Amino acid sequence: AIWNINCGSVIKTNRSGYLYSPGYPQNYKGSLDCKYEIDLSTTKVITGQFEYFDLEEATSRGCIYDKVIIYTKSSGRMYRVLGTYCGNSPPPEFYSRGRFKIHLITDNWTSHNGFVLRYSIPECGGNIVEETEIVSPAYRPKGYFSPLDCVWNITAPEDKIITFRIISRIPVSRRCRHAGIQLWDGSIPIRGNNSNLIATLCGEIEKQPGQFRTEGNQAVFEFRSNNFQSSQKFSAIISFTYGLRWAKYDSEVIGKYCGNVPPGTVLSSHRFISFKLLAMEMEKIRNS
Repeated sequence: AIWNINCGSVIKTNRSGYLYSPGYPQNYKGSLDCKYEIDLSTTKVITGQFEYFDLEEATSRGCIYDKVIIYTKSSGRMYRVLGTYCGNSPPPEFYSRGRFKIHLITDNWTSHNGFVLRYSIPECGGNIVEETEIVSPAYRPKGYFSPLDCVWNITAPEDKIITFRIISRIPVSRRCRHAGIQLWDGSIPIRGNNSNLIATLCGEIEKQPGQFRTEGNQAVFEFRSNNFQSSQKFSAIISFTYGLRWAKYDSEVIGKYCGNVPPGTVLSSHRFISFKLLAMEMEKIRNS
């Protein structure tokens, strides 16, 4: 959805979209007092990011002329002021649960191009069928919006296995009670059977093994957080590679060897594989 409204509105939608300042890409008018409420009709966390931002510069007293005020949801229908911004440096990406407000105020003097704001619901979980990177969902500097229970189901080609490599910090949580990552070989079992659990991870990445792998071509990457103050982002590289698969074939014995066998001796099983001995030195046969 794209909204380019003259000045203020309540926008109810269930999709990601953009909000443009009045008149964009031309300059906005003077003496504006525009209030926008973005309501995505969800209890999930939504993000807002200014892809373009150009307002009148601040003075030594701050943003006293043209400015944008951002309000994020605190509880119920209540909002709190996240910050007041002006100039041409975009405000930082922000997060809110379900809805937020934007308040644009301008004076009657200098005008600029305004802003382009993108809002969206961050992805949390899903199906993965190619190599990729999984990054922290709905993270903010003070911690994760909770609770979160994100499950990624991963499927590699049938002849490959899956490897996980955690490349940045994992959420800190004592004994992984409040936040952490679980890796499963195959699917998550029912009724607490943890036989296919590869690892449970939390805390500093320096104290964790560097890489994990599955035995088959399916896996589950699960991230949980029920602590509002869980800290640190995480990032994991998902790769597909060839694993060890042992097979046993019935075949004839092609020879028994000991002592010194001349280098270059070729041993052939005719049907499956050939071995070339580059060097061999073993105990010689003893005369009984």
